[in-house]
Amino acid sequence: MLHRRSLVLTLGALPLFAVLRVDAQAAKKGIHVVAILGTEGLAGATDVLAAFRQEMYGLGYHEGANLTLQLRFAEGSFDRIPALAREVVELKPDAIVSVGTVTTTALQKLTNTIPIVMGNSPDPVAAGFVKTLARPGSNITGLSNLGTDTGTKHLGLLLAAVPGISRVAVLVNPGNPSNLRILSGIEVAAQSTGARILPVRATTPAEIDKAFDALAEQRADAVIVARDGLFFREERRIAALALARRLPSIAESGGFARAGGLLSYGVNNEDQFRRVARFVARILQGASPAELPIEQAMSFELLANERTSKALGLSLPQSYLLRVDRMLD
Repeated sequence: MLHRRSLVLTLGALPLFAVLRVDAQAAKKGIHVVAILGTEGLAGATDVLAAFRQEMYGLGYHEGANLTLQLRFAEGSFDRIPALAREVVELKPDAIVSVGTVTTTALQKLTNTIPIVMGNSPDPVAAGFVKTLARPGSNITGLSNLGTDTGTKHLGLLLAAVPGISRVAVLVNPGNPSNLRILSGIEVAAQSTGARILPVRATTPAEIDKAFDALAEQRADAVIVARDGLFFREERRIAALALARRLPSIAESGGFARAGGLLSYGVNNEDQFRRVARFVARILQGASPAELPIEQAMSFELLANERTSKALGLSLPQSYLLRVDRMLD
C-alpha cells in the first residue's frame, strides 16, 4: 500500500524549475518536503529507504498526502556531491537527510538554516558539524558511531570463523585519520591472540590491486577492510580480490558480504534509518536540531556469505553460525 502511494521526484525526471514549482505547490498544500542526499547509488539504498518510508508512514507522514521525498544520490562519484548539495539546498526542503560525512560537509557549506539529519557520522564534533553531542548548537543533528570500535570486533570474528589463521592483513587508507586509529586498535587487540597484523595501504582504486599483491607476498591468511569511503565504493572489487586470493575477509558494510566478502559486521542500516525518520518527524513537528542530542548507533548485525564460504572451502563452526544474524547465499 505504501509503495502505491509513493511519490519520488528525482532530478532526472523533471527540470529544476519544474521541481521548484512542484515544491512551491506542496508548501501551499501543507505537504512537507524532505530531501535525502547520499554518496552511493540509489539502487543500493533500497532497503534503508524502505525502512525510512515505513517509519515515516507509522509516524503519520504519507507520501502523496502530506510528504514528498526528493532523492539525490551521487552513484559513487564524489565529485558530483557539491552540485547535488546545491540542488538540494535550492529546493528549500523542510529537512535534509545526509547519508555520509562527505555529504554533510558539502551541505554545511551551503546552509546554516535548513535542518540536516545525519544518517551516520564517525565524529560529528571533530568534523565541526556540532558543538557537543548533547547539545549540537547548529542546524545539524542525527546519528553517530563515535566510539564504536568495529575493527577489534572484526579481528575476533575472523579468528572465530577461521580457527588457525595467524597472519591477518588490515587494508587501510592512510589519508583517513580514523583508519590509523582502527589499525592501532586492531594491533593492540591482536597482542592477546597471537595473531600477526599486516597493514597494507591504498588511497586509490589502482592501489587496492597493489595492496592485494602485497598481501600475497606477505602470505596473509585473511584480511580486514577498514571503514573508509574509498573501500565502500570499491567493495565489489575488494571482495572479488579477496576471493581470488582465497582470503577470508570482513568489512563493516553489509554490502561487502552481499558483494562476495565472507563476513560483514557493522551498524544495522535499516534500523539506523528508522531512527533517522524519528529525527525528521520531530523536526517537522517544530523541534530545533540545535537542541536534539546526537544519538549513538545501537543495533549491529553480522552477515556471512555462504557461497563465498563454500568457494573458500570453509565450514563455519556451528557455534559461530548461531551468532550470524543473516546467512547470504
